[in-house]
Amino acid sequence: MSDIRAGQSPSRPLVFPAPPLACVPVVNDREFFPVRRIYCVGRNYAAHVREMGGNEREPPFFFQKPADAIVPSGSVIEYPLATSSFQHEVELVIAIGAAGACIRTEHAYSHVFGFAVGIDLTRRDLQREARDAGRPWECGKSFDNSAPISAIVRARQAAGDSWRHDLELRRNRQPAVLALRSGTGRLDFHRNAGRRSGSESRRPH
Repeated sequence: MSDIRAGQSPSRPLVFPAPPLACVPVVNDREFFPVRRIYCVGRNYAAHVREMGGNEREPPFFFQKPADAIVPSGSVIEYPLATSSFQHEVELVIAIGAAGACIRTEHAYSHVFGFAVGIDLTRRDLQREARDAGRPWECGKSFDNSAPISAIVRARQAAGDSWRHDLELRRNRQPAVLALRSGTGRLDFHRNAGRRSGSESRRPH
């Protein structure tokens, strides 16, 4: 058991090659951002909560996708298995670049490396089945290629109030077909941030 320690290479050979590290390109940079975890905020957009039949007054909650669910921008994604309701949601992605815990709201931005646009792909029928049974959402949310993402813009390069931007999703590379337009100012988590005493941030690496 001495070889099983996080952050250390094993002293003995692996039984098969380790998977490659999930990384996201950085805009105007030759460096890449290494991804350790993907935290997703659920129930943070009031209109979608109502669409799903939930109570918009309940606080947001977190779930995760695996880091290797990341798909680079411009990729072709095949229709996933075991679903007849494959849906998408455009998301603001916040790349956390510094570790911390119990961070005061006014200090949170110092832990942000940058921003990107992501798509949360969902097998909605499987998610609903899990939700109705009181089970975790992994089958509906955490499948292969379920986290497309753009390149990351460093926080210092983001213009204006980075929390208030319009997001657009266009389907099948057709610029005239607008699937969704919304704004980050409508996020419940953003509106409630000033009333929260702290949050937790972990460095992805």
